[in-house]
Amino acid sequence: MAHTGSRPIAAFPELPAVADTLPGFEAYEWNGVLAPAGVPEPIVQRLSEGLNAAIRDPAVAERLNGLNVETAANTPADFAAFLAAETEKWGRLVREAGIKPD
Repeated sequence: MAHTGSRPIAAFPELPAVADTLPGFEAYEWNGVLAPAGVPEPIVQRLSEGLNAAIRDPAVAERLNGLNVETAANTPADFAAFLAAETEKWGRLVREAGIKPD
């Protein structure tokens, strides 16, 4: 049994990472908030600030912690870079494995 992250999991500190056996392996279940193209930048910024404030709220943080959910405050640019990297990583895997939709 192993986890797919790059750091130890607080709830299971002894659980090894897949990357301990397959260096560089990293996969996450993640959630994000997206807005339609063309939403004015001030609105995107305000939404980002509100979401980051929410995950830092002690009651929210405690609840998420209790569910073993790790959070990471970021900017819209940080999230866009993350999405681009994930799309490239998993897209390459799908292409190299020859995976086709049914």
